Amino acid sequence: MRERRKKARLAGGPMIDERRAYVRLPQRSIMRVREFNFTDEPPRYFDAHYKNISGGGVLFESPYALPVGTILKLELRIPGWDRLAPPPFRIESMTLMSSQPLGVLGEVVRVETVQQDKCYDIGVVFIGIEDEQRRALMQFVASQYGCGPEGEPARGSRERARHPKRR
Repeated sequence: MRERRKKARLAGGPMIDERRAYVRLPQRSIMRVREFNFTDEPPRYFDAHYKNISGGGVLFESPYALPVGTILKLELRIPGWDRLAPPPFRIESMTLMSSQPLGVLGEVVRVETVQQDKCYDIGVVFIGIEDEQRRALMQFVASQYGCGPEGEPARGSRERARHPKRR
């Protein structure tokens, strides 16, 4: 069966060929994961690297094969988040701003084995994210594709829309 693709607009900016509701930004950074297991066992905490992020979710590498449906608390380190985080989530102290993560709840929707018993790709949809946080995250993704703060194409954005900044 052939997948149908749609054009996604980056906050009023350039059109990107995408088959998801949110445009994904390929980016590697660190995140902290807490698994909610709703049992008497203590929750599992671990650090991971995410591979891509969007306004709707994140894909990360995990040493654990988490079951689909697992609820997670995620703390994502997003370069530049301190500039875009909405006021209730922003820390004004200059010394703390760069370390402030985006905190959300997510649900595991996909698990793929990368290396048996060692590494798994975990796809998570955000289920506990404030509207302001989601808008700021979408603005961050748009800015990496060359859109300005209001979604307008920035100078030279045609080339950047094809090749987002990698960090």
